[in-house]
Amino acid sequence: MIEPEISLALHPGDWFRTAIVEPYRVDLAQLADHLGFDRESLAALLRGELPLDHISAVRLEEAFGVSSEWLLRMQESFDLAHGGQGAQVQISKR
Repeated sequence: MIEPEISLALHPGDWFRTAIVEPYRVDLAQLADHLGFDRESLAALLRGELPLDHISAVRLEEAFGVSSEWLLRMQESFDLAHGGQGAQVQISKR
């Protein structure tokens, strides 16, 4: 069986940070407030330390037009490549 290369499985938080937050200089405090996220949890998500849950994926889709299904598939691929680590944790809301 061919095993997925861990480095190929990108965390959706890492992707969102490098594709949207950093290039557009999005203020994390304002983003957290707008999305209704706890600021520390949002920062952990963007560092790839927390998994993206369904509700958060929909909020990102509504705010930025990024497909929630695509983000969740990215999370699933990341979880599978890393042995499912963190799959039960959810982002804290304000």
